[in-house]
Amino acid sequence: MRGVERRHVGWRTSTAGAGRVKAEPTIGKAINGGYDLLEAKCNRCDRVSLVPLRALRQPKDTPIWKLEAALYCEPCSEGRHYSRRQRAHILGLTYARPDPETQTKRSGK
Repeated sequence: MRGVERRHVGWRTSTAGAGRVKAEPTIGKAINGGYDLLEAKCNRCDRVSLVPLRALRQPKDTPIWKLEAALYCEPCSEGRHYSRRQRAHILGLTYARPDPETQTKRSGK
């Protein structure tokens, strides 16, 4: 995962006094906050995958935690020996940082 800096966002709800619940991060809030990618890990093979948030077909007001039900590992789910899709869980949100080697090649230095 070269060129990716990990930044994780907390998932718990907290009460904000007077019984009000503080809102959890949504897809739109994550994108506006500068996070580009959702980091997920397979429950079987421990493969870590990065999912671009802008490519998701969910509404922007969908909470991030609701995406976990739709996550699965493609390599573990393919083949005849597995009868169902293998689930993955969310590790957090991250953003891609430009690779310094690529930046220097583009600028001609």
